[in-house]
Amino acid sequence: MSQSSAALTESAPVPIVLQTRFGEMSVDPDAVLRLPRGLMGFAGLSDYAVATLPAERYGRFRILQSLQSPDVSFVVLPYEPTDALIAEQDLSQAFDSLGITPGEAATLLIVSIRKQGEHTSVSVNLRAPVVVDLKRRMAWQHVLANPEYSVRHTL
Repeated sequence: MSQSSAALTESAPVPIVLQTRFGEMSVDPDAVLRLPRGLMGFAGLSDYAVATLPAERYGRFRILQSLQSPDVSFVVLPYEPTDALIAEQDLSQAFDSLGITPGEAATLLIVSIRKQGEHTSVSVNLRAPVVVDLKRRMAWQHVLANPEYSVRHTL
């Protein structure tokens, strides 16, 4: 087989295109996260992708989009240790219990947005973050052992 023939057969993966509540979303199949236990209340959905929100004004916020059900998505906030909302030892315990090397881990906080009349409140679930193993492309919603964390920590 010639080099040009080999190059034609080794094409890049075809993006997954979804119609979501945020509009059309194109997802790289190599960037899919597998959540073997799903998320709380969504145990049957195990394949997700993290995507950027369509407008820059949303900053660090992302979408955790189900690939099995385009109507199911969650606004998430990638957690930075400098945010100092979760004690390092509590995250380390979560990584250890899931068999994740800390240098290969990421943490996502699920965001809740509530509208009450003219007022909108935004909170994150600190008690049950989504812990991601970046190397294996797997994730788990993990309830932290420390009961001091709120499921509605206001931002």
